[in-house]
Amino acid sequence: IDGRGWGRQLTLAGRFVGNGDGLRLAPIDGTLLAGRLSGTAELRWAAGVELVGEVRIRDLPPAAIDPQWKGVVNVDLAGRLERADGGPAKGTVKARLRESRLHGQILTGELEAAFSGEGLKQGRLALRGKGFRLEAAGDPARRVEATASIDDLGLLIPEAAGSLRAGGWIRWRSGFLAGEWKGRGRSLTLFGLKAEAATLS
Repeated sequence: IDGRGWGRQLTLAGRFVGNGDGLRLAPIDGTLLAGRLSGTAELRWAAGVELVGEVRIRDLPPAAIDPQWKGVVNVDLAGRLERADGGPAKGTVKARLRESRLHGQILTGELEAAFSGEGLKQGRLALRGKGFRLEAAGDPARRVEATASIDDLGLLIPEAAGSLRAGGWIRWRSGFLAGEWKGRGRSLTLFGLKAEAATLS
């Protein structure tokens, strides 16, 4: 498989074996945005439909998406999607950001999410590096708690600067968004706007 568009590139190659109950593709090897990709995938249909896969991405340069994002990304992905006969689809997704670099800074992190039917049921996100930490966890229909502590926004957003401390919660229920946030920033430059100090509540 070779896909191109907007300067992006994906190539995949692999072997597959199967029978009347399912199909397995392993190993998978390829490239994504000049990074290396490997993994496995399995599709079963003996009792409903189930898709399970693992992908490892190494040495992916985010500059292939935006030249201002200098660094390298290493990430492990795993997912499961299943649907019993007549039932709703449900599944899980996990991602682990192995030691990666952005603008010369080391990054690590994790993402976990579970969904059922048409919605996300539970999620957790953590992103860590020198001088910053982002965390969020919860059920969007009930409450997702989030905190951010960033000493230099320029480490995450090109052409941004300043420090930020923020925290709060959000909820999405019956088509309505609710939440509460509090935060404070200093010496901010963001999306062309500048402020020596800013308070959010």
